[in-house]
Amino acid sequence: MKLGSLSNPRFSIAFDKMMKLPGVPGKGAFKLRTIAKKVTEEIVKYEEAKKSYINEYAEKDPKNGNVLTEITNGQEFLKFAPGIKEQYVKKIAELNDVDVEIPTISWSELGENPSLTPEELFYLEFLVE
Repeated sequence: MKLGSLSNPRFSIAFDKMMKLPGVPGKGAFKLRTIAKKVTEEIVKYEEAKKSYINEYAEKDPKNGNVLTEITNGQEFLKFAPGIKEQYVKKIAELNDVDVEIPTISWSELGENPSLTPEELFYLEFLVE
């Protein structure tokens, strides 16, 4: 699976719900714990790499070294020198495209009738066999 999928906020919401499913048998609960550890490990690596790219490419305040942001249409964005944003976007795209190995769990290991919506399953499809 691609590392960028793990950083998707909708994946996080669906995964959190899967982790809280009631009635998951012991074997399934153990597998979910193993999956959660691996997902967390990969997200930490992703966030560290992203932070290093922000520090490398975003403009910084010359007084204190803080990363500068700007408000556009009410949203806050990183500020880049001309021509630098494209380099940052390319690095983030490469990061999102990194393949990672995440363990899977079978549908039956989630217990009887796990209550996950089709939308949640869309974001979890690479975890559930």
